[in-house]
Amino acid sequence: MHFIQLDIPNNGGLDSHFAFQARTAYLLSDVANIIGSSTFLITFDYVVKNFTVPQLCELVLRDVDKQDPALIQIIDAYMEMGKEMKEMKHAPTKLFIAYKSFENTLRKSLNSWMGGVSDHAKNAGYKGLFELYNENTFSFYHQTIETKMPDNKYLNVMKVLGNKAPLNAIDTSIWLMPLTFYTTDNYDCDAITDINLIEENKPYLIKCLTLTNQLFATTTELTAIKHQLENEIIPFKTAMEEWAIACNKETNGIDSFKNKVLPTLSATQHALDSNTLMKHLQVIDAGKIMIHLYMGEVTPPTLWKFYKNTGMIKEEDLTSLMKEYDANVPYTVPVIVFVTDDAPLQRYNLAEKIEEIEKNEISDVFFTKKNIMID
Repeated sequence: MHFIQLDIPNNGGLDSHFAFQARTAYLLSDVANIIGSSTFLITFDYVVKNFTVPQLCELVLRDVDKQDPALIQIIDAYMEMGKEMKEMKHAPTKLFIAYKSFENTLRKSLNSWMGGVSDHAKNAGYKGLFELYNENTFSFYHQTIETKMPDNKYLNVMKVLGNKAPLNAIDTSIWLMPLTFYTTDNYDCDAITDINLIEENKPYLIKCLTLTNQLFATTTELTAIKHQLENEIIPFKTAMEEWAIACNKETNGIDSFKNKVLPTLSATQHALDSNTLMKHLQVIDAGKIMIHLYMGEVTPPTLWKFYKNTGMIKEEDLTSLMKEYDANVPYTVPVIVFVTDDAPLQRYNLAEKIEEIEKNEISDVFFTKKNIMID
């Protein structure tokens, strides 16, 4: 069974939500692909520490909100000085020394910035996920909208949204979505929440599983939980993959969801509830908070509107996706929406909900985070 997560651009408020989704993907799936801002945070400590000063400057400048004007001003001055140095065939020794001195001073400021981002990644729940990387089962990618990918560490967003990438996810993946997905901006009507009322051509979201907050579980603990659950949830994983294939190949996956997925949920929930390590996580207050997984189906345009409304793709990109969709046989997208105890399932206004999340970064479920804004 495959999960896919494409993170939306955010100012840090959703990072712990995405981290929880990524950890859940690792625990419950055979194959999980994480794409976007989570990859930046997962790999930060292992990649960025080896960057040169110019590379670090480019990384900081990717933050379009420029949360630290003083640092941006220093970087701009440094880059201008470097440009002038390159234009000289033989820069005077005194100028070269001054340039290197400036670079060393900037490095100290950048080290402070790096420490802040590193702490944020740890507090948001990304610590240890890099060690779980496996090309065939748990992969991380940066997103791009360019036609040509720089290398295999990047995935084209349009191909991902069009069910053409990654190759191991085509037709078989369930999309992991934050609560901000279920909003009036993306859903034209309320989703059906009663399994007995599901109708064709109408979105539905059924409360299926409840998980313990495992954001603070160590790499060793996550690996142990995954291995302990592996055999117990095979029927669930098999049914979920059959559901995903039905959504993509049979107009919709309603029959598959009702007849194959639902019968496996009771045993799967029992496996989660009786797992010794999962119960151990509930010793502290944060571990007592539960996160509910609502599973359902939407049309591809509903999914695409979410990424357009959150700024990942443009209006012309949505038009291009719609044109291709209209020219082919209809299909649906299987999704899981993650809902915390303190946030009832209801359609929100997207802008208001995102603003609320970013304003209240300290919650009962997710760790306190330092406000570092990143792409």
